[in-house]
Amino acid sequence: MTQRPPQVWAGIDVGKGHHWITVVDGDGGPLWNRKVINSESDILAAFGEAMGTSDHVTWALDLIDGPASLLLGVLANHGQKPRYVTGSKFAAFKKSFSGQGKSDLKDSYIIAEFTRCLRRQTVPVPAPPRLTKELTLILAHRNGLSAERTRTINRMRALLTSIFPELERSFDFAQSAGPLVLLSGYQTPAAIRRMGESRLTAWLAKRGVRKAATLAEKAVTAAKAQESAASEEDLAAELVAELAQKITESSRGRTSGGDRRHLTVPVRWATRCRVRGGARLP
Repeated sequence: MTQRPPQVWAGIDVGKGHHWITVVDGDGGPLWNRKVINSESDILAAFGEAMGTSDHVTWALDLIDGPASLLLGVLANHGQKPRYVTGSKFAAFKKSFSGQGKSDLKDSYIIAEFTRCLRRQTVPVPAPPRLTKELTLILAHRNGLSAERTRTINRMRALLTSIFPELERSFDFAQSAGPLVLLSGYQTPAAIRRMGESRLTAWLAKRGVRKAATLAEKAVTAAKAQESAASEEDLAAELVAELAQKITESSRGRTSGGDRRHLTVPVRWATRCRVRGGARLP
């Protein structure tokens, strides 16, 4: 019966849909390798197989966020302390393997060898506190919603410009909710002129718009400046109303429902947390 080596090194080349794992012994000989689907069941199965090769396995990988999150969670739940091979050091070490072609399997072997030969140049993967993880997720989610809102506003403004450019120039739709409420009900010069300033003020005030009179005055002034109607006005107006309603609902959702509980996060954490691009917790 073949005796198990006392220690092995497992290199993981992280991917979005799957990972490659290679296990090497003390002489750098490959003992085991496998393509692992990025799912808990497949990761657990591969983990069991790799742990079966030795009493002590040192895990190392080339990515510690995003698609590596589930993998790191499984390792942490089983008492493992993986190490991180930084990109610059890995690239320099990889040059000694030049001429052997590029593959994820090869990279996982190189990561394992790097860890075996140069363990002190790897970095322990910290287990971030739960609050830090939650803040990171919140920031990514909020940034995604903000980007989608900006895209929707730009689409709405483009449509509005095609039928009512004077009104589009009159308001900052990204910063004020009142103009969006206006567009949810009235999008064309003729419709706003028919309402008139007094009735439009009452309509806006009934829907909770601040400074309804000022907004109505600007809208009616813009409507009086345009008598002509574009050929695609009816359809474009419907789409503008739909997008304005969508933007209004998304803005309300940012401080309601499940997002509300995160507003109680301590200020000292909120001000220290960072994501790529320097964004902070809103």
